Amino acid sequence: MAYVKIIRNLFLNNSNSDGALLQSKFEHVGDVKFENNKFEGNIAKTTLLMTGNVKYSVGKISIQHNDISGDWATESIIDINTYHEITVNYNNLRNLFPNVCVISAPKFEESFEINATFNYWGHESAVEILDDACGFEKDMDRRALQISTGSRRLTVMDSENENVPWYGIVMKTTSDKYSAINYAQINNTMQGFTAFTNRFEMKHTQINNSRASCLSIEPNDTGVTTHDFEGTSISNCKEIGISFFGDGEINVYNVNIQNASVGIKMDVSYGHLTVKSSNITNCSTAAYVPFGITSKAAGNLTLHSCRISNCSNGVKYSMGNVWNINSVDIKYNIFSNITNNALSVNFPSNDYNNRYIGHVDIGFNTFYNTCHIYLKTWNNANLSFHDNTIEYGNCEGLGKCYLEAYAKGNKETKGRMFNISTNIFKDLVSDCIVDLVSSDSAGFFEGVFYFNQFLTTETTVGTITLDSKCFNFSHNIFDNPMSPYDIYVKKKGYAGKLCSGYDCSGVHNCYRNGRCVGPNLCDCNPGWSGQRCIDALCSNVNNCSDHGFCIRPDICTCASSFTGENCSSCIPLHWGNNCDPCPNCRNGECNINTGTCDCFGAQWTGSFCDICSETFYGPDCLPLVTVLNVIPNQGLDKGGNDVHVWGHNFPQSDTYKCKFDTDVVNGVWVASNHVVCSAPKHAEGIVSLEISPDGIEFSNNKVKYLYFATCPSSSCGQDVSSPRGQCLFGTCSCNLPWTGENCTIELLTPEIIAPPSQIINESVMYDYQLQLTRGSLPVTWSLIDHPGNMIIDKRTGRLFWSNVIGRLLAYTVIVEATNVVGKHRIEWTINVPVSYSVNLVSLDPDGILPRPMQIEILERLNSVI
Repeated sequence: MAYVKIIRNLFLNNSNSDGALLQSKFEHVGDVKFENNKFEGNIAKTTLLMTGNVKYSVGKISIQHNDISGDWATESIIDINTYHEITVNYNNLRNLFPNVCVISAPKFEESFEINATFNYWGHESAVEILDDACGFEKDMDRRALQISTGSRRLTVMDSENENVPWYGIVMKTTSDKYSAINYAQINNTMQGFTAFTNRFEMKHTQINNSRASCLSIEPNDTGVTTHDFEGTSISNCKEIGISFFGDGEINVYNVNIQNASVGIKMDVSYGHLTVKSSNITNCSTAAYVPFGITSKAAGNLTLHSCRISNCSNGVKYSMGNVWNINSVDIKYNIFSNITNNALSVNFPSNDYNNRYIGHVDIGFNTFYNTCHIYLKTWNNANLSFHDNTIEYGNCEGLGKCYLEAYAKGNKETKGRMFNISTNIFKDLVSDCIVDLVSSDSAGFFEGVFYFNQFLTTETTVGTITLDSKCFNFSHNIFDNPMSPYDIYVKKKGYAGKLCSGYDCSGVHNCYRNGRCVGPNLCDCNPGWSGQRCIDALCSNVNNCSDHGFCIRPDICTCASSFTGENCSSCIPLHWGNNCDPCPNCRNGECNINTGTCDCFGAQWTGSFCDICSETFYGPDCLPLVTVLNVIPNQGLDKGGNDVHVWGHNFPQSDTYKCKFDTDVVNGVWVASNHVVCSAPKHAEGIVSLEISPDGIEFSNNKVKYLYFATCPSSSCGQDVSSPRGQCLFGTCSCNLPWTGENCTIELLTPEIIAPPSQIINESVMYDYQLQLTRGSLPVTWSLIDHPGNMIIDKRTGRLFWSNVIGRLLAYTVIVEATNVVGKHRIEWTINVPVSYSVNLVSLDPDGILPRPMQIEILERLNSVI
């Protein structure tokens, strides 16, 4: 029978809106392990679907240590549709859509249960977790689903009174060391967390309910700052979720922001903001990046693999710098449910600078149920809007087009690029879908509008409104029966006064790339060829080196792995003549000359820089304290001998501790690889020896040390068939009944001399001393059965009985003597004759009575003595 392992995979940006992202049917297999996988950016009804017939498969299914917190599942994260034995433990289970089942189970079966303990659900109470579990009948109270609130303990910093917030946390330091704020909650503050330094990390943390901004960062230098928040959640911020002050380059990864006035704001004069793999939802404005007027440096924005949803405004970027090259790179994002402006990019207007001031590259994004994309460039700023999907948006009544692209300027700029290609516009309602506008003062440039699809859009003016003479339309698809025009041209044409020119409308007027020299006959300008002068020539750039295609004279669009003016260079992370992909250098960078990995730092080695170098250990290859060997590796159980510990990364310290099993003693540092410990006394056997520079954090290498007994094998009676004892630390510990220095003395069980049967008179004090025939002292005496007021001396065995009362039956006495090795019990009787008798004198009436009645009895009491 086969066994299945699905381990250490990354499922990124996949889509299956009608079914499961990953469906597994288990039949004719043994155990199945689905562990250490990460899901991010996927859209599906169900992330993980488990099916199968338990009759044909007897194995177990294990779903453990997976991160399923970055997907958009519409119905459930894990759908269990089988009755196999299933455990779901140590997973990060959160969904980006609300009110979705985290675990969906099959209908109730008496013998079926799901172990779903030790997961992180994003809740603190079991009641909230149970609301995320679906599929169990309501009257079964879900007792077959085992859950817990999570495997992480969070540090919670909160106000004592939620109506009276505390200020928050302020971090300000000049130290070069980094501080860590991980697995924490910061709730109900005035200012959340404020950092006047970039030397800190924040991971798996929650900042919630701030009267102002939740997280404010003003670094004390202008270098590159990277914050990988690893799932940190920022919510309910009255002003800004994350606010950056101070010029510089800021990289933000893996953060979730919701319910803020502005999700992310970078309020600086210049710099570069990069946001990747993050989620911003339920904000008035998701991201606002207004760069000021300066000549120092550019203001750049990079937005990759993010999800922006349920906001009034999406991303707003503006630039005041006209002296440097500014860039906007927005790719692989999902914009959904944006009611006002999904995206706004505004380059500055200026009348005095002819230099190239930047480019806008917007590609491979999805805009779902959003409105209005505004893109404005000036003179020598390029725009490329490509490979985007825009669908299901109703912008009726806003008085503007869905996409407004402006090529403004006051002078003609040679080589200006304005490219809108390979996009899909579907099921949109607006005045128009695309509005293309250029200024007459901007001169003529080659605007490209190729390979776009307009499907079932509904407009009042036209699908495309054109107020420009600078665009070439080719290979587009228009299928819009509810729009009056596919292309509505606003720009007025020109004609000769005598109308004596040739007509080249059949060849699109030579696409403005040549002269009309006869009816539909073109004479192409230099750099153009073909009947319609639409085929560009790139002879001066080596015909794009056969690694791309020519889109304008001597201007190439390169294949996916190539770049450069003539497509002869490789894009980043590619190398060689064929621009082959570089290996996945986990902790290094690709050498573009050899195609191998150059590792970051001395701690990494291996073909992919994923192996620790010598003296470095752990998943992060850190210089951890590591014990490799101990000399000697054995000693007497009484201890006292020196043990030399050898290993790596022993920092110099006067507080070394050595731990033999659970016994901790002092150690002495000798060198970075040598510590000396004095062995404590310990029972014979094998123990682990670990060391610690501070007595708190010990190594965990489980190097063994052997204790052996000090005494010879014949001591303590160990050599007899039933051993009398054992040697511990040089002395004997005897087994009962043996005692003595060498376990040679045998302790005896007590034996009581039974007294004879006894007769005593009434009202006489009874006093009797019991004796032993043998027995090792001390002995404890006790009464087991006895007359009511009889007592015994527990140390001596002497009996006392006062107020003796006579009776016809004899009294029974049971006494027990006990010592450490045993006990003995005896029983005897004591007779106490009565001292009087009673005689009947008469009955009145006597004889047989006719009915029940009262009688009088007369008797006489006689003394026996």
